[in-house]
Amino acid sequence: MTITATTVDGLKSASVTFTVTHSNGAVITGVGTSSSVLQLGETTSRTAETTESGTITWSSSNTGVATVHSGTGEITAHTPGITTISYTSSNGKMNSVSLTVYDEATAKSPTYSQVLQMDEVITASVEAGLSATATNKSFVAKPTSVATVNATTGQVTVSGAGSSVITYVGMDANGVVIEKGTTTVTVHPQAAVAAIPMVPAPYSVIGWGSAATNFTPPGIGQSIIWTVTNGTGAATIQQSTGAIRGVTAGDVTVNYKIVDNNTRVVAYKSAPVTVTIPDTPRVNISPPYVDGGTFGGPYSMSTNVNLTVAIIGENNSTVIFSNPRSNDDNIATATITGPNPSGHVFLNVQKIGTGEAQITFDYTDINNNTGSMTWIFNFQ
Repeated sequence: MTITATTVDGLKSASVTFTVTHSNGAVITGVGTSSSVLQLGETTSRTAETTESGTITWSSSNTGVATVHSGTGEITAHTPGITTISYTSSNGKMNSVSLTVYDEATAKSPTYSQVLQMDEVITASVEAGLSATATNKSFVAKPTSVATVNATTGQVTVSGAGSSVITYVGMDANGVVIEKGTTTVTVHPQAAVAAIPMVPAPYSVIGWGSAATNFTPPGIGQSIIWTVTNGTGAATIQQSTGAIRGVTAGDVTVNYKIVDNNTRVVAYKSAPVTVTIPDTPRVNISPPYVDGGTFGGPYSMSTNVNLTVAIIGENNSTVIFSNPRSNDDNIATATITGPNPSGHVFLNVQKIGTGEAQITFDYTDINNNTGSMTWIFNFQ
């Protein structure tokens, strides 16, 4: 910088040149970093600090965004935007820092799809929907006597029946709160124990067994859910009846639940019943008609049994019958005829003498499951 002096008459002048240099002071701390974010609705006040000596005077380049107390350095945020926070020291030094004031976070609450219930559903994870840019998520549950929550994943674990509020905060890598919210999770008490169901025999690998009985019926607005748990054996179960069909021999456990609110809240809990699938496949038997009466006897003449009425394959499929035989040919012999034009297959039992004859035959279903059946015929 050059300063020039000139006489009044303008005849004489003299100049001198000065060089003005800027002297940076110590850095500003307390603001401008990810650990010191100013955000509306979160942290709207922070204090700028410096180790520079002398009397410090603070200023803001955009007081609409944030103001700063000239003496203490306390900054107050007002609107989203960018401003420069500066200081000058009485020793002639100065420094500045750029400061961003962020807008309020988006309201977004975690959601849980599972209905929590003691002894039924005891953990639940947060559904998708929280922002992927919220790399730093934190969750808090109150009271923890009802539910606890994983502080970083949000997974809820049941502690007791009641309601618990889950508070969520999601921040980005710069410490800015992107979203936050709360949700209330309800933990339902343990379900009541319902009546023990009865699952009648036969348990079949060819056809379905009889419908379950003796269970607690669903009430208005409720429905029933049947399940089968495989043990040493395996089976499938009909949702409409609770009947089972054996897959492999051994024990299976039949359970049911009464649920309400579109199967979301368990109302009752069943006591399970264990059934045993026999080693030898069996079929469903309906009472066939034999000469006007049911088989067994006593009979005074030879008779026919309509096997296609007596034995039904899986899904009403065709069953192949073979190898009829008698334990005593002196009392009766047996043959199988058919199918006739109507599709019927008959077990022909020919009376030879009097007494009790055991007639046995084999069968095979559409899935190549095989078994045998023995009926007793008493001839007079």
